Amino acid sequence: MLTESFAAAIAEAEQIVTGAPHVRTELDLAEGYDYLAGSIRASLQMAWAYQRDHPFFVQSTGPYTKMALDNPDTLYFHAYIREDTEYVVTGRRGTTADLSFQVLNGDYSPVDVPDSLAAFDDRAFTVNP
Repeated sequence: MLTESFAAAIAEAEQIVTGAPHVRTELDLAEGYDYLAGSIRASLQMAWAYQRDHPFFVQSTGPYTKMALDNPDTLYFHAYIREDTEYVVTGRRGTTADLSFQVLNGDYSPVDVPDSLAAFDDRAFTVNP
């Protein structure tokens, strides 16, 4: 069955939520389920974001998809890129006060945090009107 491993991972994550030692109230449990639902949504959304030859930015987290600690005033987008290629980023900046980029050496996983290969913000490049 194509979805068997995904369904098993969801069931395992639900057991972690329901068995967490800090879950003491129904509200705690509801927040855990909300976090799990956002993680499921993000997993499904990002399943098609691995195009390295023609990458595009995918919203990694937001108001309804949390990963790790909450940072309510930040939106995270990511793209999978190739090491041997140069890229031009285009788009509309809007009214954001800060625009920054970071290149990571791999993916986050339950046991690994990738090293940062480079990081820069809007002070390091020109943003055209």
